[in-house]
Amino acid sequence: MTGERTGGTNTPMSVEKISPRPGANTPAVFELSPEQSTDQGEIEDLLDKALGPERKTKPAHIFREGLRPIAELCMVARTGGAMTGMIRYSPVWIGETKTPGL
Repeated sequence: MTGERTGGTNTPMSVEKISPRPGANTPAVFELSPEQSTDQGEIEDLLDKALGPERKTKPAHIFREGLRPIAELCMVARTGGAMTGMIRYSPVWIGETKTPGL
């Protein structure tokens, strides 16, 4: 993993190593990096493990159907190369005029 990508803003992003005590000489607990298109399978597996296959019937999932996450804000965490976490942001609109909420 190179840890770099060009986001929607054409700004290179890099992997951040997160340790228990910033600045300490301790190994990273996990590496945080921008989500890549190649992460999709691992993300789906992680969500199934964490939330169960019934997650696709829950309102939070239904509200996001047909929406793409905001790529510049989506991150994955890896420990020893294995995906151990992820965060995604989906666009939201407020009211009938669909004012952007994020």
